Amino acid sequence: MARSEVKPTSVNPNANDPAPGTMLMTVDVSGDPVTQNGQPVLAPMPFPTLGTAPDQPKFLADITDAEWAGSNYAARTFTFDSKNPFPPPNFARAPEQHTINGLQFDDSRGKANVQVTLGYVEEWTIKNATIAPSSNAQPPTGPGAIDHPFHIHINPYQITEVFDPNENLVNPETGALLTQLQVTDKNGQTTILTQDECDKLSDGTHCKTIPVPRYVTDKAKLSDPQNPFRIRQCFLDPANENTWSVAGACGPQPPQSNLIWWDTFAIPSGRVEQQKVIPGYFKMRSRFVDYQGTYVMHCHILIHEDRGMMFTVNVIPAPELMVHHH
Repeated sequence: MARSEVKPTSVNPNANDPAPGTMLMTVDVSGDPVTQNGQPVLAPMPFPTLGTAPDQPKFLADITDAEWAGSNYAARTFTFDSKNPFPPPNFARAPEQHTINGLQFDDSRGKANVQVTLGYVEEWTIKNATIAPSSNAQPPTGPGAIDHPFHIHINPYQITEVFDPNENLVNPETGALLTQLQVTDKNGQTTILTQDECDKLSDGTHCKTIPVPRYVTDKAKLSDPQNPFRIRQCFLDPANENTWSVAGACGPQPPQSNLIWWDTFAIPSGRVEQQKVIPGYFKMRSRFVDYQGTYVMHCHILIHEDRGMMFTVNVIPAPELMVHHH
């Protein structure tokens, strides 16, 4: 499942535009209330503010550009991809379904997929080319939108950039998905309408609540005064790979600090536009310190890992520097 598959709440839920979601569980809280000095504690426990939080240990300080430069800006790219299996009788020529950089895990190859120098800082771009099936009869097609959860053993990492080409806008105050109303005609053409326009439609024609995309491929939408979301939307040009990033589509982004450390993070799924796959990705930085040896990185959907979406990482000591004196 991809984060872009989260559905917005319908404006007026009905059979044609139902309320989303499936209940997974309910939580029933029971027992005596918490007391302090014999009195019930009614106020919630306050969260510590940033100013009162303990200082991060030095080994979890932000990885700066200057520190990365000390490793000669070491960088790599890894592309996770899942393919749609061919139906019978074509199983024999089906592609490997779950791969990294087009390869399935193979521990008989005799060497690790990735070799890193102990003590180095590296920046990795982790891409996801997995896509939903194309509505067009021509390729490319895919098994569905999947945000592969990237997991690496031993070393945590900091996320410095996330590009989700399927990202939807949310209310910055509440975090709720922003919505708009869409109607589809008999030819499959879609139009965005207001609630009043939807109310005036003829019987049998219904509007559906859809999320508001952050990235649009029609630049005219960004200058349309009737589009209330144009200020926050960005232009994604399928013909220009330079726009296939947050900065490329939206412009320069402010620098970040106090970044979170992760060991698992979901790679945003890809998007198909004009028969081109626009991959989602995140960028991460990691310090390869303390541990020398071999371990793995993989998709944390176990059926994907078990079917090949895993790489070995080998951390080796830095070579001795030979200095010749004259």
